[in-house]
Amino acid sequence: MKQQDLWGQEHKEELCCAIALQDIFTPGSTRADYVTANYPTAQSFLQAGEGAWRKMPAMRKNKLDQLACPNYERAEKILRQCKRNDILVLPFSHPNFPPQLREIRGVPLVLYLWGNPDLLTDKLLIGMVGTRSPTGEGLALGHRMACRLAQSGAVVVSGMAMGIDSACHAGALSAGGKTVGVLGCGLLADYPKDNRGLRMETRDRGAILSEYPPDTYPDGRLFPPRNRLISGLSAGVVVVEASPKSGAAITARYAQEQGKDLFVLPWSLMNPAGQYCVQILQEGAVPVAKPEDILSVYDYSLAEREPVNEQLRLEVPTPVPQKKRKAAALPKTDSRRAILPGEDLPEENPFALEGTGNFEEKSFLERGNLPPEPPEGLTSEQQQVYLCLGSTPCYPAEIAGATGIPIARLMAVLTELELLGLAEACSGGRFLRLG
Repeated sequence: MKQQDLWGQEHKEELCCAIALQDIFTPGSTRADYVTANYPTAQSFLQAGEGAWRKMPAMRKNKLDQLACPNYERAEKILRQCKRNDILVLPFSHPNFPPQLREIRGVPLVLYLWGNPDLLTDKLLIGMVGTRSPTGEGLALGHRMACRLAQSGAVVVSGMAMGIDSACHAGALSAGGKTVGVLGCGLLADYPKDNRGLRMETRDRGAILSEYPPDTYPDGRLFPPRNRLISGLSAGVVVVEASPKSGAAITARYAQEQGKDLFVLPWSLMNPAGQYCVQILQEGAVPVAKPEDILSVYDYSLAEREPVNEQLRLEVPTPVPQKKRKAAALPKTDSRRAILPGEDLPEENPFALEGTGNFEEKSFLERGNLPPEPPEGLTSEQQQVYLCLGSTPCYPAEIAGATGIPIARLMAVLTELELLGLAEACSGGRFLRLG
């Protein structure tokens, strides 16, 4: 859908006014709340004049000077850039602007969107957030939860970051469902670069939005304000795995402030990866162990669907067979990140669990996991994963280390095997073989 298809050329002045006004107030400013509460359009506010502007709380002279001379030239340049790249521009006065974002503190005056704008007002949007440096267990839980929520018809909302966010987006897409990514930079910024394939898949089959102009480069100061949009769009937010100082913790605080339902996956007190999850449980967050725990709050039932077919899968090339090797310990550097669809595992697998030993065939035999012949009709990937599963539950990280299948794709294959009745998810994000 092109920008001009959504709102005609006659509204160009309002688009320019909204862009220029957001540039003056900056995203997340509470001055925007005064504008949206008292004026129907950005243009009507800018035309009201200095007398009206002075009524705004905490209005300073430098802002009054900027309001008197909005940078319409820059706004028009941004509009041309959006038109060239099929980016939709949604000012707060637009009929397609999500009404739930009008209710939050720091209303965005304009949104830039790639994809389907109808998803922003879908029947049920669920935010899912977590750390950029997840454990294999956290990745597995996030992916599976997102997959099952998407199968039910819910739209999964997350921040397109590495780690838990990526696992949740990939889980929703693997189920043939819908997902919305909320960026802390412009839509045209190639960030994170390793997330490019997933980002484009989300754009084509879901939606990606930002309140920053398309060419805005990533900056650490831009990410906390975008978290209010993740919670603001969503009916409820699920914290998968997080630390107290993570972006996920900021999103959780926004959710509490906005009166949204806050869900959390319960973690052991002994597991440092989920310490913040334990903390917000004490503050009243709702513990959830399965998607039904979330859906029941909204009178949603878990839909039964056929196994994911070829059209619904993420487009991932067949992995190149790799030699089996001893698993490396989790690196303590920034190289610990999510492996995305279509990406080969690095030489040192960042998802390998410390102390899990090697993945030669004898390790499975020693654990009583001698696999039977795989059922007929399975794909090559499904056969590989099926043969790695056994009667003893194992982590996806172990299977990724043994097969070389990227973790995001692996989670999709495990879901497919679940739907075929050949695998079962166990506590702690582990899986075992059935049949």
